[in-house]
Amino acid sequence: MAAAAEAERHLAAFLAHTTDGFVSVDRAWRYTVVNPRAERIIGRPAAELLGRSMEELFPDMLGWPHYRAVMDERQARSFEVWAKPLGCWLEVHAYPAADGISILFTENVTAHRTTQAALETSRRRAELLTWTAGSLLATDDPQGLVEELCARVMVELDCQAFFNFLADPVAGRLHLNACAGIPDDEARTIEWLDYGVAVCGCAARDAERIVAEDIPTTHDPRTELVASYGITAYAAHPLMIEGRVLGTLSFGTRTHTRFSDDDLDLMKAVADHVAIAVSHKQADEERRRLLAVSQQQTEALQAQSAELSAQADELRRRDRLNTALTQIETLIHSTLRSDEIMQRVVAAAVEAVGCDSAMVALRHDDDWVADYGYPEVPGVIHESVRSDEAPFMMTAVRERRPVAIDDCDDDPRCIHEVQQRFGVRSVMCLPLIAREEPLGVIFFNHHRAATAFDRPTIDFAAKLALAISLALENARLYEEQQRIATTLQANFIHRLPQVAGLQLGEVSQAAFEPELIGGDFSDAFQLPDGTIAILIGDVAGKGVRAAGLTETVRSTVRAFATIDAAPAFVLRKTSEALLRYAPHEPHVTAFFGVLDPSSGSLLAASAGHPAPIHLSPGSCAPLTVTYGPPLGSFAHDYATTRGSLTGADSLVLYTDGVTEARRGAEQFGEERLVDAVAALRGGTAQELADGVLAAVTGFAGRLRDDLQVVTLRLG
Repeated sequence: MAAAAEAERHLAAFLAHTTDGFVSVDRAWRYTVVNPRAERIIGRPAAELLGRSMEELFPDMLGWPHYRAVMDERQARSFEVWAKPLGCWLEVHAYPAADGISILFTENVTAHRTTQAALETSRRRAELLTWTAGSLLATDDPQGLVEELCARVMVELDCQAFFNFLADPVAGRLHLNACAGIPDDEARTIEWLDYGVAVCGCAARDAERIVAEDIPTTHDPRTELVASYGITAYAAHPLMIEGRVLGTLSFGTRTHTRFSDDDLDLMKAVADHVAIAVSHKQADEERRRLLAVSQQQTEALQAQSAELSAQADELRRRDRLNTALTQIETLIHSTLRSDEIMQRVVAAAVEAVGCDSAMVALRHDDDWVADYGYPEVPGVIHESVRSDEAPFMMTAVRERRPVAIDDCDDDPRCIHEVQQRFGVRSVMCLPLIAREEPLGVIFFNHHRAATAFDRPTIDFAAKLALAISLALENARLYEEQQRIATTLQANFIHRLPQVAGLQLGEVSQAAFEPELIGGDFSDAFQLPDGTIAILIGDVAGKGVRAAGLTETVRSTVRAFATIDAAPAFVLRKTSEALLRYAPHEPHVTAFFGVLDPSSGSLLAASAGHPAPIHLSPGSCAPLTVTYGPPLGSFAHDYATTRGSLTGADSLVLYTDGVTEARRGAEQFGEERLVDAVAALRGGTAQELADGVLAAVTGFAGRLRDDLQVVTLRLG
């Protein structure tokens, strides 16, 4: 048990310092673990969360369908969800646990979404400038394309108004050449002309651009004019050739109060293109110069797009590796046997990393033996290497970090003869640590050519090594717990007595998963007056403690039955003994009955335990009993039920491992049990017990809980 406590301390320390959020909830959705990072993401301290229901605290939380699926289907899931307190997207990994689910969440998704959005914006704007330059400079009537240009920029910038003022070379005035979003009637055209003259004066003075944001409510004619159309922000850029202002491009919006710097840069680039197109006196050399400026702007945007594309590629690779890690962690959680874990993990790791082979070498004194590998490379798997033959491996173990060597031929941390013996050209090594002690190492190998290990791959391997370390340690603890619990259960099984005129049958099946081995027990013994006492029960909880408590309950029941075999008396006195001498032990459900084989008379009482199934020639249904509270819960009197069995009747006693056996989210249930027992009518007591077990395992496959069945029949 000290090893288990140490493992829990190590896990608690890891959860306290990890940069990811972690919570666990039980089957009633109550928080049981909340690490510091989860407190910051959720926006509440752990003291306000622990013991409270996740459903009640966050009924409108996104992601509920995924969490419920993990709870019901017992299958891990990964998904993205919006975290309102942080204003970002989270990547969530949810896993089934023995008493509920565990949830790990990280903020890596936000960078991916932001980069993808920036990449898409950069691509669209590069296409817009390319179209503007190509279309306006290739046409003989550039002003005819201005309206289409207006519409395109409006879509890109989400503008409701776009205004283009051009100089009238004859009258020396400005006129409205094109607009969108403002009615084009005579009065407003004149108003906007006045506005345009003023704007052009400012633009000419600044020779760059003017921007007005958060329109003030003053009596300035221009701001009143703008405000009258509901404009919340506008920007104007001069159309300039050879220091002369030809006009302006103006942009207005009703939906927001700020243009970003990227928006303003796009406006200026478009204005430069329009200036080239509408200049009738521009020399070819000037055209080429301005076209070169346009080309530079386009190339800069393309370069930015290429950089963002590279970032997006890296994020996509991280996404693929995160998905692979989730799948591998699902494999790890699907079994508690270390051999199965390692065989599955190394095969999946090779595919995820894209290396030629992977192997796990476990420590055996001063040697490290490659116990697991994929594929099983001849001369590598099951071979050993001494600590002094792999300096890079000992660096990884000593410093508790990954060591990646891109080319073993040129790296002084490698011993050339050893690397040749294993045929490895590039290698990455990570330690497997549990309880501060090295269990082994995992290698990722390239055999054919030197290959560089990039940062996403190293990060993936580090997370995988941590998951493997925890899995190996948990498997060791679970296997030890299973060995102890099954040994206890085996030692506590009592042979059913041979009683004239009575058939007894029994089956007992332990759970396939060691953490679910519990405290199912049964007993049958003959009383001095010739009657037969029948006992079946289940200790709340699982593991060694539950298995050990079964013998305490069984021996206490036997002791009180020798004083007075009345079922109500036996259960009441047993419960009182547990309350007095073992108040902190788990509660126990129990059914206790006394059968007279000669008359078929049956006396019975239940302490919260399922009623037996009574099978007769004409019916099959649960026995009618009065239920009392589980033993050891609180002082209470129990009621005795009277019944009788004929020579053609059978009684089937069982623990809840029968009815709660699952296939996916569906339980075997009492109704299926009654049908199964009815179908076995006419069989012996042992055939009846065997048939119930066959029906349950045929429905559920691997049992997730212990079960016991005791059957009896007169004759």
